[in-house]
Amino acid sequence: MMRWETYDVRNSKNTGMGSFSSKEAAESQIERWKIRDRRGGRPDIRGLMPYLAARPVEQLQA
Repeated sequence: MMRWETYDVRNSKNTGMGSFSSKEAAESQIERWKIRDRRGGRPDIRGLMPYLAARPVEQLQA
């Protein structure tokens, strides 16, 4: 199963804000963070909001 993560499109760095089971889940979470930020709830990452995106994470084989 593919995992997804959020990252900063400016520098391709993982944001470290969790991983997700699908692209849709990751994108949905980004939208929820943006909504919360607009209400003043994400001052810690306000500058990052316009640059968040989702990408697949390679899975290591056991």
